[in-house]
Amino acid sequence: MDAYHRPLVNELCKRLEEPPQFLIAIYGPCQAGKTTMILQALERLSIPHHYFATNRRDDSWGITLPKTSTTVPREVRPSAESLIHHWRSARERAKRPNQRFVLVLDEVHQIPSWSHIVKGLWDEDRHKGIPLHVVFLGSAPPATQTSLGEGMTGRFEPLSVPHWSFSEMAQAFGFDLDHYLFYGGYPRVSSHIADEHQWRHYVTTAIVKTTIDRDVLSLVRVDKPALMKLLLDLCVDYSGQILSYHKMLGELHDAGNTTTLARYLQLLSDAGLARGLGCFSHHPKLAKARSPKLNVLNTALMTADRGYTFAEAVADRSFWGRIVETAVGAHLVNSGSSATRVYYWRDRVLKVDFVLQRGPAVVAIEVKSGRKIRRSRGMEVFNERFRGSRSLLVGDGGIPIREFLSVPADHWFETP
Repeated sequence: MDAYHRPLVNELCKRLEEPPQFLIAIYGPCQAGKTTMILQALERLSIPHHYFATNRRDDSWGITLPKTSTTVPREVRPSAESLIHHWRSARERAKRPNQRFVLVLDEVHQIPSWSHIVKGLWDEDRHKGIPLHVVFLGSAPPATQTSLGEGMTGRFEPLSVPHWSFSEMAQAFGFDLDHYLFYGGYPRVSSHIADEHQWRHYVTTAIVKTTIDRDVLSLVRVDKPALMKLLLDLCVDYSGQILSYHKMLGELHDAGNTTTLARYLQLLSDAGLARGLGCFSHHPKLAKARSPKLNVLNTALMTADRGYTFAEAVADRSFWGRIVETAVGAHLVNSGSSATRVYYWRDRVLKVDFVLQRGPAVVAIEVKSGRKIRRSRGMEVFNERFRGSRSLLVGDGGIPIREFLSVPADHWFETP
């Protein structure tokens, strides 16, 4: 079977066919396939390139390096000198007549003061008109990387790589809905599901531990790393539930404060692990002030942690209902455009599972899962209070889960 190409590969091809105007920053969750995507784009365009990895890890699902590539082995102690050397070598290739060339820098933030070096080299290339494309790969959005500094503002074009959707996992690896819900949207899990112990170990070490230790703690200052790890555990345990920051502090038995927790929750979201959804309101400040609804962004984080086998999870209708609702929330966050916001809504005992907002358009979503017996009055009251909003029922008696997870979140703004 031909290697599967995610839609973003087409977007990368467009960027690489144009004259370089910005540094291209490809970022997304650990093991989402960022390396494979840029290599697929380069192979499709037959563009020679230089691949420099300061801390390379396997972020692919079976693609081999194109013949046009020059790959630099992982450096144990990456240095500023090595970055400058590889950039200048790529620059000389790009200066050849009728020659396009791309420099790919993987996890370059491992190099001290890298942003100052890149700024100088990039500005020099622009001044001299050197047609060198430079692509960065990383797990955190450029805006959260404190090492960037103000000097890099306006030089990056960020391209976000989300978790794999159900339709992508089905097309690429033949996943059915239940297997996607349980094993999640990590491409490499397809080679581990025959051995659930191996799969569980892969998720907890190659993904969770690596993301926290390397992709968060190495980029930003975190005064209480143990608290952040415990907060992620809390997100896993309470995924799909509304939990106040004060209750979180009680659960964590830590003398921290709500501001710290809110910041750590944002860092977990930036890393593609978990999100704290705000309560919907026409007043954004009020939405942020309310208790968040916790939602992991890939169901594998939830199922691997709980120790259920696939058969046990399917048989436990209450737990399976939580997985379904978590999958819906994760899909809305992962597939929505940059203009789309995802919330929940609650007023005393009345609740709506998820609320989508894009500009003036509002869509209220209720998930009918195995742990819910009947529909609440929350949706009716929400529609009365927020006139013009649209309501969707997902699951039994409504839009099938399979269908809902097969289209992006913005589809529901555009479909009558």
